Amino acid sequence: MGLTDDEKRRLTGGTGLPDLSKLPVRVSRKKAAELITQFFFETSPRSLERWPVPWVLINGRAHGKLIDIFAVAESKLTDATAVMGGRGGSSQRRIA
Repeated sequence: MGLTDDEKRRLTGGTGLPDLSKLPVRVSRKKAAELITQFFFETSPRSLERWPVPWVLINGRAHGKLIDIFAVAESKLTDATAVMGGRGGSSQRRIA
């Protein structure tokens, strides 16, 4: 039996996904960036301007539906490519 994404996230030290019923339906970019940083990965309100999320201006501030914002964050997380660190490829040098 395989693990769900939420269980995998908890096993690797991350927090599980939040209960959306306890969070507001719409949030500002600033609050969205805080929630994404808490549950997915670090981001800023400025970078959210480029995300394909419908924003509504309320009192001069852009607000979006949290479920849409989390869906984009989840897709960005699953589409991210792994990058290997360390020294150069197959020809590793020995340091004497």
